[in-house]
Order: sequence, then C-alpha cells, then structure tokens
Amino acid sequence: MQTSSKLKIVAIGHADALMPAALVLRHEVFVVEQRIPQELEVDDDDGIATHLVALLDSRVVGTLRIVRHGRTAKIGRMAVSAAMRKNGIGRALMEFAAETASSGGSEEIALGAQLTAREFYKRLGYVEEGPVFDDAGLPHVMMRKNLPTETRVSGKERGAVPEITDGDYQQLRELEESLWRAERRFDRDYMDATLAPDFFEFGRSGRVYDRSDSLDVESGEIHATLPLPQFAARLIARDVVLVTYVSEVTYGGALERANRSSLWSRHASGWRLRFHQGTPA
Repeated sequence: MQTSSKLKIVAIGHADALMPAALVLRHEVFVVEQRIPQELEVDDDDGIATHLVALLDSRVVGTLRIVRHGRTAKIGRMAVSAAMRKNGIGRALMEFAAETASSGGSEEIALGAQLTAREFYKRLGYVEEGPVFDDAGLPHVMMRKNLPTETRVSGKERGAVPEITDGDYQQLRELEESLWRAERRFDRDYMDATLAPDFFEFGRSGRVYDRSDSLDVESGEIHATLPLPQFAARLIARDVVLVTYVSEVTYGGALERANRSSLWSRHASGWRLRFHQGTPA
C-alpha cells in the first residue's frame, strides 16, 4: 500500500469488491471521453491482471492494470478521473506499479502510450521504441523501461563497493545537468518526478530548503557552465550514488563558483535526488 496525503493505492484482483468501480472509471475515460468501443475496452487480460486502484476518501479516482509476460510487465488501462487530473495521481499509480512489478520479479515494463501522454511517461524514465501505431483508433507508441536489478560491476572494484556502470554514470550526469537548464529546473512536473519525497538541500547561503521550497521556486534564467566541470559519480551503496562537481554560474555579470554534491538513489521509477549541497569555492 502507498499513500500520499489522503490518497491510497492498493493492488486488487479481478474479483475484488473495488473492481466494479475501477471498470466504471475506465468506461468514463475510454468509452465516453475517448470513444473507444466497449468491446475493446474490456478483454480477457482483465481476468489475469493485477489491478491497481487509487482511492481518495474511499472513492476510486485512478486505476491501471499489470499483465506479466515472462520477464516483462505490461501496464495498460491507465485512467484517472477527469476532475482529479494534474494532482500527481497518475505518477503515484505508475510508481506503485513499478514497485509491484519489480517485487514480482519482472525486469522491465512495457506499455503502449497514447501520443498525448508520451511526455508524461518520458518524465518517468520510459523510452520510445518503434513507430507510431493505431490502437482502437488512437495513435500510440511503445515505450519501455528497465527495472532495478543487482548492481553490475564495471571496471575495477574499490573494496566491496563496485564502480558505477557507464550507463548509470551517463544517466546521472544528464539528470544533474538538467537541473541547470531553465526549461527543466522550472518545470514543476519534471521536478516533482525527479526529487525524492524526503529531498532537502543545504544552499550556498547556509539556508536549508525542503522539497516544497524547491518545487515552488520562481522561474528565471540560468547561466551555468555545461557540461558541469569536474563531474564525478561514486557508487557508495547498492543503488545509491554520490555526485560531485563544481558549478560555475553567472549572476549579474559576476561568475560564482561552488563545490556541489548530490545524493541520488535508484527507485523503481528511476533515479531520484535525495540531497543536494552547495559550498562557495
């Protein structure tokens, strides 16, 4: 079970008492809103799937299903009540689904994304593959994401802790540098998906910022040197990486440098930022 404020997400089977309400929501979204034929909306996979429902004050406001095919978990029928969209319910469902799939032994997630939802899934770490295709009269694209597995050794080992893999190194570098690009730093949805629930920051001034402070920051221009100078990433525990670098940012025509450190941890939904600190250099 996963909760956020009054939101609760539970996994159910097809015979569960909550299933009729989930099917009603799917009907409203897919058949009524999107005009998908009823005979296509409900199929045999419903009987074998794990269904997730998002509950708000005991009302079903979101749902999806997970169907396992070997090492792959396929997510489908993701629906959120029209009145409750843009409240993080879809992201919460997808993160819970990734945790559920991973704990069940799946190694990857695949889904057919409607083109209108493609950017949403990209923010959660899903990657497009193949051409656009038609499904029930709507354009879709296949998307896929690997789930966390045992850390693979890449290069030399230092004691009992292996070095970070090349793939993780590159992904973390891109994530860290994205925070110095205005189009990402001031995109609240992107930051909401990137910052861990317990994120906090020690700023250059000594002020402590919590997650809400970072999400509510006013937008503006960022004049930072990229690629980040002296970037390094060190695996300090399984799925936990310490990133360090020097920031060079121009404020009012003056260049200011700071030593930076970030702590990233891998979740089923991807890498998320747990902590950040900046110290004037």
